[in-house]
Amino acid sequence: MNSCLPALLLIVSLTIVGCGGEKSSSAHSNTLVFSRGSDAQKLDPADVDDGESVKTLNQICEGLLRFKSGTLELEPWLAESYSLSDDGLKITFKIREGIIFHDGTPVTAEAAAFSFLRQMDKEHPGHLPGAIFQYWTSLYSDIETVTVEGPMTLTMGLRQPNATILFSLAAFPAYLISPQSLVDYGQDMVRNPVGTGPYQFSSWEPNQAIILKKFDNYWGEPAGFERLVIKSVPENAVRLLDLKAGKTQILDGLQPAEVQPLIEDPNFDVYHEPGMINMNRDFSIWVFDLLTASGRDAEYSSLLPWSRTNVRSLGSQSSSATSLLRESTKKKSWKIWTIDGTLKDYLFIIPA
Repeated sequence: MNSCLPALLLIVSLTIVGCGGEKSSSAHSNTLVFSRGSDAQKLDPADVDDGESVKTLNQICEGLLRFKSGTLELEPWLAESYSLSDDGLKITFKIREGIIFHDGTPVTAEAAAFSFLRQMDKEHPGHLPGAIFQYWTSLYSDIETVTVEGPMTLTMGLRQPNATILFSLAAFPAYLISPQSLVDYGQDMVRNPVGTGPYQFSSWEPNQAIILKKFDNYWGEPAGFERLVIKSVPENAVRLLDLKAGKTQILDGLQPAEVQPLIEDPNFDVYHEPGMINMNRDFSIWVFDLLTASGRDAEYSSLLPWSRTNVRSLGSQSSSATSLLRESTKKKSWKIWTIDGTLKDYLFIIPA
């Protein structure tokens, strides 16, 4: 079963960045405004499958592992270290000391276990009515046990060796949320996320804006702004007007034809970067050539490290797939994207 992981805001989905000449008033007030085409559906990392929800959660929540910025290389994050047993059937995490959730409760092995047990156990109080937890059955189904072996030691027992499980544990469905949020909000915890990230949830006006604020007790590098306003503005033209008027500092979701004038505008610098990929359980990788799909086959097909097709499975061997991905990320004039079997263009424009 394929795991459709969308490109994520501020991780690997920055595909086009522009710098305009006008400073906005919100920049001076230490507020960053990001305009996007639609709103989040819910803010439960274990039970979302839309990119808009994930982009928001990326600012609020974190996992035991993460991908190093701009790479597919794993690094421990909320866990200070991790190890895999020789037989491949046990993962041991040492939780980093001194981290707290946004509600002030500590991140411990028991708190970390909550985010996994609620997905795997239908009788768990955090297994909310109506929740699907679709990624548990596709990405994490080989996890048989989650055990607290000490205040800061968490282990996972696997049914069988799984070559991709650590990569899956760096993805958003494995983000940690505070167990106290279930006590404080009940089923409304999906609209009141409590994580450990640089920004904490403040408010949500559906189809208007989600407002996040800087978490002053963040354990890592502090957030760059006091407030992050994530606006829902369906019309591309309106988002562009807001950008040029200084009412927003970041936008995405433009069509290629809408980007071209910005490329030609001397007030904007436009950069092309690789987008996001994703994997299915046996590490097959589906690559979509967006430039071919948008009618630019002749100009860019020579840049592609595989045959000229819109979509192609690159096999099930992790070594060859990883090698191809590493080679592909050297190409700066195209990007790859996979989500739900559809081709999409994904762009960010950021004025200076």
